[in-house]
Amino acid sequence: MKAVSFDGISGTGKSQIMRLLMGYFKTMERKKVAGFSENLIAPERERLAERVESLRLTGCDGGSLKEDVEFTNTASSDRAYISRTFIPMLSIQTDVELLFIDRWTPTNMAYQSLNGLAPDEIYRMHQEKGVFEPDLHVILTCPIELAVERVDKRVSKVVRGVAGKMSTVMSGGAVDIQASYEKKRRIQDAFLRLPDILGQERCVVFDTSRSFEQIVLKLVPIVTEKLFGYNLAFSPHFQERLDEIDFPEYPCDHMVISG
Repeated sequence: MKAVSFDGISGTGKSQIMRLLMGYFKTMERKKVAGFSENLIAPERERLAERVESLRLTGCDGGSLKEDVEFTNTASSDRAYISRTFIPMLSIQTDVELLFIDRWTPTNMAYQSLNGLAPDEIYRMHQEKGVFEPDLHVILTCPIELAVERVDKRVSKVVRGVAGKMSTVMSGGAVDIQASYEKKRRIQDAFLRLPDILGQERCVVFDTSRSFEQIVLKLVPIVTEKLFGYNLAFSPHFQERLDEIDFPEYPCDHMVISG
């Protein structure tokens, strides 16, 4: 079984792009695929992540490093548990050929490094606990303004502050988007440095500021070459297959997904 993770700041399109690729590989390449978002498996950690994120983006740095260390310990333990149970079950009890993971170790390495926790130390903590390492890490990027715009479209409620600044109400509280731009840039910069730690050969950095059709056209050949050793871009049938896809039909409703 091959595995690929999708990581990046909120708004880079991780879940959507992952689901589109799952649909492509299942339907067009006839691969047995499965995918999951780890936060559905570890909801308590999601609430801890929201608290850490609120501290980070609002500039309330008091105790943030402590929170980041706590979160990293929890996250690495959760991923180790998933690595010992859920992932082997997929490999042994099913004939899944390709596993897609919505956020994994790279997300922890980038976000928790903002307050001084070294990314290589975070990676070491995961390795020591036996956390599963995907064959490929897809690190997604886009302009910060576009990421914020995408997030703003999917949140449940939008309010305006006293100075007319746009703020977004998330489950962790009101977060001033304008104030968070610089920190989001720093986090994205941290993502861009991760291939030096994870290994350049196991990472793909990909810009998502384009249409989904263009993303699939460019990203599918990269993934197939990295994981399976052949490049679909050279196949005379690749473009024909893309023309057959009705893209809006592909996003799946929930993880865990298999098919």
